[in-house]
Amino acid sequence: MDYSFSVTVDYVLEGNKFSATVDPRKMSDDGENYITAVSVMPFICSVDNDNKTDWLFMPDGSGSVIKPQTVDQMGVDGEAKIYGEDLSVRQYYFESVKQRINMPVFGVSKQSGGLFAVISSGAEQASLCWSMGSSATGYSGIYPRFRLRGYSLEKTPNGFGWTSLNYIKMFDQSVTEHPFKVEYTILSGDKNSLSGMADTYRGYLTEKHGLEKSDANQTAANYKFIGGIQQKSFVLGLPSTKLFPLTTTDDVKNITSEIKKETGADISVSLEGFGKTGIDVGEVAGGFTVASKLGGKKGLKTLGEYLKKNGISGSVDFDIISLGESGSGFSYGSSAATLTTGPAATFTRYNSVSHGVLNDNFHILSRKLLPEAVTKVLNKKDMLGALGVSFGSLSSTVYSDYSYNDFKNCKNMSGDVKAMLKAVKKQKITVWAAAANDYAACVADVLTDCPVNSSNYDFETYAVPFYQMVFCGYKPMSSTSVNLSGNEKTAILRCVQSGTSPAYTVVANYENKLKDSDHSFIYGSVYKDGKSKFTNGVKKISEYLESINGAGILDYEILSKDVRVTKFTNGVWAVVNFGTTDYESGFGIVPAEGYITGVSANEE
Repeated sequence: MDYSFSVTVDYVLEGNKFSATVDPRKMSDDGENYITAVSVMPFICSVDNDNKTDWLFMPDGSGSVIKPQTVDQMGVDGEAKIYGEDLSVRQYYFESVKQRINMPVFGVSKQSGGLFAVISSGAEQASLCWSMGSSATGYSGIYPRFRLRGYSLEKTPNGFGWTSLNYIKMFDQSVTEHPFKVEYTILSGDKNSLSGMADTYRGYLTEKHGLEKSDANQTAANYKFIGGIQQKSFVLGLPSTKLFPLTTTDDVKNITSEIKKETGADISVSLEGFGKTGIDVGEVAGGFTVASKLGGKKGLKTLGEYLKKNGISGSVDFDIISLGESGSGFSYGSSAATLTTGPAATFTRYNSVSHGVLNDNFHILSRKLLPEAVTKVLNKKDMLGALGVSFGSLSSTVYSDYSYNDFKNCKNMSGDVKAMLKAVKKQKITVWAAAANDYAACVADVLTDCPVNSSNYDFETYAVPFYQMVFCGYKPMSSTSVNLSGNEKTAILRCVQSGTSPAYTVVANYENKLKDSDHSFIYGSVYKDGKSKFTNGVKKISEYLESINGAGILDYEILSKDVRVTKFTNGVWAVVNFGTTDYESGFGIVPAEGYITGVSANEE
């Protein structure tokens, strides 16, 4: 009452479901104190601390199961944006959190029954918040928060001592008009489980987002070839850059041939950074071409014919979001998305090792121009041949553009992306999606860079493959790069438990002058330096992946802290042991840091 504002919430109960809807148009304030965000039902998905049977579910990365323990009087509070941070919000710091939230869901399971929540409206403006381990309240919970107003982050001007913040939020004057809605499904019996939650969400995606089974097959591995990078050089003593070819189209053909011969497995290929400026940002989508140093259009066509002849599926990635220079019909000055304060939105990247800024001199393409960029890709259909198309940045990103009302505060991002991907499919082009948010995953034919682990927050009990429990059997999936992970053996085990093909980042060429490059992935990706690491794991896992091709995950069980069982719909099962000692299970002895597989008796 002191601030004179009101928020109306509509509650609807129907069968075994109920929903809570907040309509911003029904809110009011006093004109001086503005409502910027609203949390909905923050106590309904909660459990008592130190309870041994009840647990919370959060879709962090592949997924997390949380059995909260008492921490201290205050506990641990946090927040993570669904679909990741708004790309247009200027970042002045780097958080070392490896995973994002790709699905707008959460849940709770108790002995008395469970709840599974889906944010069915306003997911682009939502965050998942948590409060864990407080002895003062005695419970822990997960709940959604919706941003009513978009904002930009601006540095605090020098000389202003009224705030200790390094930056301040500059809110947009307009309020998002569409309702925010959370739908809760009551779970009981067998449905009161992780598998029950996955089934519930798969049904929701089928009904609301048109999830269908893909015709593409699961492969034993995906190899991501990086074309080139911009390397610093000097011309007459003046600093400049030139494209350094890490991998040409001929290199891809030769390396793929070797891998295919060595493994005898069904593999797939992804091409990234083959445009004019390689993997670095220049013209939109690398100029919608293949750099001559990397093989050119002719080399790409020849490669596509080779891959098709040998039954190898492949794709070319186009980054249609980043804008570093004018060209291909887009202007660096006038084709960019804008901030709430008016200037063009700049995109900030960070080195994953040093956390230092990599590049801060390019813009984000206006949301209004994204369909035009997709059309330009479609116009290159002859260049692609049998290769598919990947829009890695588009399928895994949400961002605002304050030049237009329809694009403020990330509005309509999911619907716009779905429409663009469907336009590509209508041209009979296979759509690949990297690190895909759920709405993009529903439309895509092949999913790459799928999360196989969580962010490993302190309060997490287990990382679980919920992402794969939803999409396995519907979409072929490959993991993030095994050879760039901290522990390659553990990365393979995560692939086994989730039914996901391992992926590898590969480059063909390396020179010592690249040692100063900001791209740290190079050092673990040179093919000739360690050919065996790109093939050994694939040879071991290929037969298993072939046995579950087209099958979904029927059940997932946690036997101990380190041992998990995954059961598939065709009767195949896999028991994975992440621990350092052998484990005797009902399926047999599982070796330390290893796995065993089999088929249920009634399926043999």
